[in-house]
Amino acid sequence: MSSSHFNETQPTFANSLLESNFMRKVYTSVVVKVVMTLEEGVDVADAISDMDYQFNISEEHGFVEDTEIVDWDVQDSK
Repeated sequence: MSSSHFNETQPTFANSLLESNFMRKVYTSVVVKVVMTLEEGVDVADAISDMDYQFNISEEHGFVEDTEIVDWDVQDSK
């Protein structure tokens, strides 16, 4: 498991906010289209596993606690 995954057993600022009833934990699925230019012979799975990505929201609304690519497919490869 990567360090980006949230460990709920460790006390954090996020957990203290959730326990204070000011915030709620929301789980979503987001579909994002990614267009990549890859060198010939580079495996798409390797490129995706090495991919950096980050989602942010304004601090007044909350924060993104964790992200994970759970599924992907190649729609076109020319």
